[in-house]
Amino acid sequence: MEMTIQERTRINIGAVPVNASAGTVNGTGVSRLNDALNEIIAILQIGAMGAAMTLDVKLQESDLVGSGYADIAGAAFPQKVTANDPNTVSELFVNLNVTARKEFIRAVAVTAGANAVAYSVSLVFGKARNLPA
Repeated sequence: MEMTIQERTRINIGAVPVNASAGTVNGTGVSRLNDALNEIIAILQIGAMGAAMTLDVKLQESDLVGSGYADIAGAAFPQKVTANDPNTVSELFVNLNVTARKEFIRAVAVTAGANAVAYSVSLVFGKARNLPA
């Protein structure tokens, strides 16, 4: 049975659009077990970046939606910096069957510097397996 892209994927907010100065933004945990989704593409959209700013974004996992999060190995974007990365879109692919073992996934963004960075993160969950006919 052939499935549409809409049936094979689910899009969630990883970090709401924000214009953040120095600090950490923890996204809300999203269950990866709904619909047996086992791949994720994290999409990082960056707008304006103030002078001398950095942005680090990674994915974390937990058994509980509200606490106990730990980093997922290999699930971090390269650091974004004012000189190279304003007004860009980046993606990060993670096979959750290989790297994540827990139900809830969230994005964490850390900004550093004296100004601000405008950004958001979207989490696109999908199915890696071929489905039976």
